[in-house]
Amino acid sequence: MTKIPTAEPDLAAYGSCWRVGHGGLLHLAATTAPEFEQLPDPKSWLSPSLHNEYTLLTHEGRRREWIITRWMLFRQLQTVPVVAPGEGVEQLHLERGVNGQPLLPMAPDWGVSLSHCPGYAAVLLAPGRVGVDVERYRPQVHRVVDRYLQDAEKMLLGADTGARTLGWAVKEAVFKWMGGGGIAFREAIQIESMHPERSVLRVRVQPSGEPDTVVIDVHYHQQPVVERVCAWVVEGTSFPLGSSAH
Repeated sequence: MTKIPTAEPDLAAYGSCWRVGHGGLLHLAATTAPEFEQLPDPKSWLSPSLHNEYTLLTHEGRRREWIITRWMLFRQLQTVPVVAPGEGVEQLHLERGVNGQPLLPMAPDWGVSLSHCPGYAAVLLAPGRVGVDVERYRPQVHRVVDRYLQDAEKMLLGADTGARTLGWAVKEAVFKWMGGGGIAFREAIQIESMHPERSVLRVRVQPSGEPDTVVIDVHYHQQPVVERVCAWVVEGTSFPLGSSAH
């Protein structure tokens, strides 16, 4: 994972960016940034179907987070070569998969994952399957922790709110990477080890309908000062169970 220099195109003005996977990009930003106050007219860069979806949103906070994540993705598409040179991307068009996950019809081999929470937004664009989740620390996680963490995971992560929120973000990112739908967080996604020197958690998963269990490296970026954590998975970070990968 490589942090993009601030000299990289306007993306630097919209938060922090990292190169991930095989030519992919992770973009994390505060939705309160002044750069988001005057976005171009959505009609000029959203496809008609996405614009219609946007107009149907009534909650102001939800509308703001929705449009910001799409704008971040649109700007990424100006930087990441997902289409043939010279073609360009004039409008953002997304379709939905079987379980509602976003799909890029212009680049079916590329994965897209979007996430937002009060104050923050994250967009992940990379080849293959991807998953990202951004969360603010929430005391409520203590009331529901037994629904998504097993006892061994709670001991591994720790008992504070930041640790429990990290556990949720990691499992949500893996859930998206797996395609969502009918997957039990607590049983099918298990955190096995922590590697804080690399900001990685190693997770064992049982994909739905697949006989083999795999192990995934989930990266995370945690900022305790602002009580925020972001976790993500990209293609190429999974290994067959029993692999000697370190």
